[in-house]
Amino acid sequence: MLLYILLFLLIFPILFCLHIYFIETRWLPLFRIWLKLFYKIDVQGLENFPKNGPCLLACNHYSFLDWLIVMVVIPRHVHFIIDYEYYEAPGLNLILKKVGAIPIAAGAEKPQLLKQAFAKVGKNLSSGKVVLIFPEGNITRKGNIQKFRKGIIKIKGSTAAPVIPMSIDGLWGSIFSFSKPGLFSLKKLKIKKRKISVKIHPEYKNIEDLDGLKKIIFSDVKLHENHYVLS
Repeated sequence: MLLYILLFLLIFPILFCLHIYFIETRWLPLFRIWLKLFYKIDVQGLENFPKNGPCLLACNHYSFLDWLIVMVVIPRHVHFIIDYEYYEAPGLNLILKKVGAIPIAAGAEKPQLLKQAFAKVGKNLSSGKVVLIFPEGNITRKGNIQKFRKGIIKIKGSTAAPVIPMSIDGLWGSIFSFSKPGLFSLKKLKIKKRKISVKIHPEYKNIEDLDGLKKIIFSDVKLHENHYVLS
């Protein structure tokens, strides 16, 4: 069984790359199959997600699997914001372009890229598309709740798109998270399916209150001993 798991983890990225690059689809059927083999996902609140029109999804960020989970459980194509260093990674770049990812960087680091990212997000929302943003800005390294950045306020200031909070719980401690003994550590592999809870909350209207948004998103995330809050 362990050999099967290891082999599948090795061949999955290849299958996924081929699937995304050569097959035009928003349903990601191969990834759905992979998820069913290794994860048990419980989705709640899907009725809160708009069936059409622009939407800005705001979600917590515990692992490298988060954006794929969102793309699978949301019944519409999702464009997501990603750090430019990951976006430009050899091999990943073709896939991320294919799924419509939006590269971004800190203003002090690459101001032009930051400007382009906000413009791209605005264009997608004005076209009635769904955009996913991780308000924390990056994946947690210690399982902590990180401070929400103000980029989401800037985006919301130029669009009438509703902000829909979303929670993903169960991926901290997985092979795709930075939990001990480290990212992609085979020691974290388990034969039993990992349970993942996804909660889609009602529209959040007071976007200026980032602490309020953070409270809603993490209200459905179980905190463990190594979780702590950054104010």
